Amino acid sequence: MCQGGAPNVRLCATGSGASCQPREVLGGVLEAGKHHATMYGMAEESPEVRAVVLQWAEAQRGKDRAALQEMYSGSEVTTFIGSALEEWWVGRDVAAVVGKHVAEFEGFLVSNEVERVEAYREGNFGWAASLSRVVFRDGQVHWFRDTYVLRLEHGTWRIVQSHSSVGTPNREVVGVELTATLKDLLAGLGAEAKGGVRPPVAEGTVTLLFTDIEGSSALAHEMGNQRWAAVLEWHDTTIRDIVEGHGGVVVKTLGDGAMIAFEAVQPAARAAVRIQLAMAGRAEEPPLRLRIGIHTGDVVYTDTDYVGHVVNKAARITAAADGGEIMASSVVRALLAESPEFSFGNVTDVELKGLEGTHEVTQLLAVR
Repeated sequence: MCQGGAPNVRLCATGSGASCQPREVLGGVLEAGKHHATMYGMAEESPEVRAVVLQWAEAQRGKDRAALQEMYSGSEVTTFIGSALEEWWVGRDVAAVVGKHVAEFEGFLVSNEVERVEAYREGNFGWAASLSRVVFRDGQVHWFRDTYVLRLEHGTWRIVQSHSSVGTPNREVVGVELTATLKDLLAGLGAEAKGGVRPPVAEGTVTLLFTDIEGSSALAHEMGNQRWAAVLEWHDTTIRDIVEGHGGVVVKTLGDGAMIAFEAVQPAARAAVRIQLAMAGRAEEPPLRLRIGIHTGDVVYTDTDYVGHVVNKAARITAAADGGEIMASSVVRALLAESPEFSFGNVTDVELKGLEGTHEVTQLLAVR
């Protein structure tokens, strides 16, 4: 049901069975969806829709009410869903309400960096998803996942629905770890899987991390199978939570390590540092010391894995690290050279097994 608010904005209840759309409006949307579905297969990436998403983030960062209002449609069913439970607003005045709402961020929003955007269009409709690293005045960092539906109105893309959320581990919400990885879900489908789903990090230029537990064979022998299995479960869960919290994907686990992919180098470096901090902060004995290698370049994604020269080099760079270290390639160092967040050790020329010549590597020391 809907509660009264401003004349042209409805505040929607979010309880079980709650609805904010008249039946005739829902019917119209469904009919439009059926017609739209007949055009499936013509969707394409849209730089224009992507630009709107980046402009939205810039306006939020600058608390620019006028710019935000201009981006939203004046439709009676324009919808804004925020990260708070009560932030579900529908109506012609949503644009004005969102502008005023974002202006309230003054004083406690420090930065809002968009790390990833995927944007598409089909005909007069567009949709997008973004991942942003948001830093607040108290130093807290949250990763916001925003989705948008847009409509082309008189030659201008305008938002008809936006939704913000903060990713939360399933264990905190439902009390158990669900089958959340794409690989496990597809494996569960078996013959039903049609190969129509890809991971959030597609092929092309990606940043790869490899992790490896130093002395894992000796640790496994010392601890015994049962204890070692429990340690590996903690290790895998910890890495997955950190990686997904920074917008990456665990491509696969490797028994005593993991292969990880990111679309951008900065969140990959942040995740690497967080992983090392988590390992160092583990209270149980024996301590786990991880080698981490990080490299950026072009890869090809198969049904379940990444392949290519960059993959091999990232793995070999990992082997060049000692436990507790993050070893970065010269490409990663160059990409992060202007970032105030990161510092590096001395550049070292090393031979990497199976690769010709010597290669420059350097230790990523810390986030400043």
